[in-house]
Amino acid sequence: MPRRRAERRGLRLWHVWIVLPLAFITAIAIAAGVFFAGWDLLGARELRPERRIDSKTLFDLVKLSFTVVAGAGALVALVVAYRRQQIDRDGPSRPATLVMTSSAAAEGVRVAGAGYGPAPGG
Repeated sequence: MPRRRAERRGLRLWHVWIVLPLAFITAIAIAAGVFFAGWDLLGARELRPERRIDSKTLFDLVKLSFTVVAGAGALVALVVAYRRQQIDRDGPSRPATLVMTSSAAAEGVRVAGAGYGPAPGG
């Protein structure tokens, strides 16, 4: 058990499949709270039912649906960008990343001909 804890010292992020539903639920709860607060502040008590809708109402529904889809996409983009930033910030401190970058830098120096000693194969 202590060994497993030592391995997870670096970056501690929740799984994306947990974070995204929580973000959506939070966004829906905030939107519902704002809607009902506005409903109460305006003093509305009921809706007037309509059997037919006009073109203005139809276009408003279409705009609303596109706005909801765009908002969901923006929420996903924010979560992914935040996670990517956290991973990039933690990246250089990981031992595997340090080994790869130092060996790649050494390879670049050797390929450029600035390495020490004779070239391999020659």
